[in-house]
Formats: sequence, structure tokens, C-alpha cells
Amino acid sequence: MHRAVILLSLAAAVLADKDFSEKYTFTKVMASCLGEDAYYDYLAQVGTAQRECQQLPVSSLQTVGYPYYHQPIYPRHQGGPQTYHQYPSVQNTYPQHHGPKSYSHFLQKRESDGNVSTGAAPKKPFFDQYYLLDSINTITASLSNYTCVLHKLGLIDEYLNLRVDNYIQQINQKPISQELKKDLADGATYCRDLTYCLPVERLKSPLPLNLQRLLLAMKCEKEARIDACFKEDIRKNIHEFDLSLFPKNDTQESKLNKLSAIVMEADSVDELQVL
Repeated sequence: MHRAVILLSLAAAVLADKDFSEKYTFTKVMASCLGEDAYYDYLAQVGTAQRECQQLPVSSLQTVGYPYYHQPIYPRHQGGPQTYHQYPSVQNTYPQHHGPKSYSHFLQKRESDGNVSTGAAPKKPFFDQYYLLDSINTITASLSNYTCVLHKLGLIDEYLNLRVDNYIQQINQKPISQELKKDLADGATYCRDLTYCLPVERLKSPLPLNLQRLLLAMKCEKEARIDACFKEDIRKNIHEFDLSLFPKNDTQESKLNKLSAIVMEADSVDELQVL
């Protein structure tokens, strides 16, 4: 068991380092693409919105008409900005003098249970109700804060729909080329329209359908933004590519689209694996 705990700790450290590297790389790419001053100003706005949202009770996200909040029930952190958590009805059985259980607690619990000789008492479940409640608590709080930030930034409406009009308006204020502005706007519009067509109800997720569509739309928009920035970089350095392969009557934009697709797809062929 000690070995398992060590392996889990190492895995968590590796994942955390990977997450940091990916976030750092993404930030640098966006700053280069959208302009450092504009992008870091945007990050400052996100930080301000996050701090404001942390002061608010958690929304259940079950009712349409965001933001409707429940009254705070249990503050997870004592002192400073508090993120409030809405526990299910069984929360009244939760020991008042204990905080939410950590995963290490359950590893220790399972190890101690394994050291006790078997008797008539039934073995307690490894993931008991308090662990599950804490997991629900964490997920709900994270999603509530996420949608709260998007709402404060003007990127979604009260029904969790992506506000492409506001997104395009914010993009048009950035010191970037008109071509990049158009690609970013087209990407956001595509993602919004795409998620409206997806039968997300077939996934049978417990999350509200409008929230599922929002999460898919935001993931799509992030990928579309990266594609647009990559295309803009090629646009600025197109003289480095031999374009003689393309038909002479192709427009510059058509050549750019094909070139961008070739470079991006050629670099991602490793993902084409049938497992």
C-alpha cells in the first residue's frame, strides 16, 4: 500500500508539471498571437472575475436562468475569500467538526482496514459517502465558478449560451490583423452552431444539457483559436514556404488554408491509431 501511495504521489506530480507546461506554452502562444498587452490585460480581467465569483455561493446549475444562487451551506476554506459548496440532502449527517476528506485519508483508511482481522462486521466501502460528497462538492463549485467567470466577462448569457456577438466585439478591439479577427470570429461561430446540433442528451450525463453544450463549445473555441493563431503565424511567414505545388489560379487565402491544413495534419498523424 505504501508503494501505491508513492506511485500515486509521483503520478500527481508528473501531471501537475505537465499541466503547468501546457498552460505556460498556451499563454505564450496566445500572447504572441493576440498581443502581449491585450492578452495579459484579458488575463487580469479573468483574475478579477475569479476573485469576485469566489465570494458568491455556488449555483446548483440545475435551473435555467443563470445566475441564481443557493444560500451558502458550508464554507470549504476558513478565512479569506470563500467558495461555498452545496451538499446534497445527506449533508446533515456530515460530522460538523470535520472538513472534507482528502484522497490520502481514504488510502490510509483502506490500509488500516486491511490490517484488521476479518470479523463479523461488513467491510466498509473504500469510497464512502463523504468522499463522494466531497467530489460532488468540488465539481459543482468548479463548474459554478467557471460559468460565473464567463458570465462576468460577457461571454455567455443567463442560459449559458455562448455570446458570440460579445466575443467578436472583444476580438475586434484587439491590435491584430483583420484576417485573424475574421478567423477567430468564424471559429467561435462554428463552435456555437456545432454544439447546437450535437445530441448531447444521448450521453446521459447528469449535467444540465445547456451546461454540456457550453463546455463543448468552449473546448471547441479554444482549439479553433489555436488553429487561427497557427494560421496567422503561417500568414506572416508564408514566404518561407514553396507554393509552387498549388494551382496558379488559387487565391492567397486558398493557398494559406491548404498550407495550414497540410502542416497541421502532417504533424498530428500519430493520433491516427486504431486501438
